[in-house]
Amino acid sequence: ARKISTDLQESSYIFLAMTLILLVSFIGIPVVALAQDNAAASYFVTAGLVFVVSASILLLMFIPKVDAVRRKIPMGTTSMSSEGGEGIQILNAPAEQKKLYKEIAELEKKNRELMRLLSEKESKKDSENCESLASFSEDDGGRTSNSVTENDHAPVFGDSEVLKKEDNALGR
Repeated sequence: ARKISTDLQESSYIFLAMTLILLVSFIGIPVVALAQDNAAASYFVTAGLVFVVSASILLLMFIPKVDAVRRKIPMGTTSMSSEGGEGIQILNAPAEQKKLYKEIAELEKKNRELMRLLSEKESKKDSENCESLASFSEDDGGRTSNSVTENDHAPVFGDSEVLKKEDNALGR
C-alpha cells in the first residue's frame, strides 16, 4: 500500500463537504424558521440552502479530479495485477506503459521483416513462373505464334486452366 497514489484521495474533500453542510445548517435552519411567515422568503431560503449544499458536495468531489486531469496526472497511476507469487502487486502505470510500447515496437519490427521475406518469396516465385513459361514457349517447336485465335489466349499468371491445357498438350 506504500506505492498507492494519493493524488485523488477524497477523504479530505468529504470532510470539507460535511463541515460545510453543518455550517450551512447552523445558519440556514434558524433563517428558515424566521422566514416561515412569508412563503416567498421561506421558499427562497430553502432553495438557497439546497443549492449551496448540493453545489458544495459536487464541487468538492469533482473539482480536484478536473484539476488532476488538467495537470496531466495519470488517472491510472496504480493498477492491480495478480501476476507473480506474491499475490496482488501494485504496478506503476508509466513503467508498464513503457514496457508495452517497447514490445509493440519489437512486434512491428518482426512484422516488417516477415513482410519483406514474403515479398521476396513471391517475387522469386513470379520469376520462376516467368522462366518456366519462357522455356515452355521455346520448347513448343514454333507452335506459338504472334497471332492468337479465338479459342486460344495468352497464358496469364494464375490462369490454371490455360496452364493445364498446355501441360496436357506437351504430355506433362
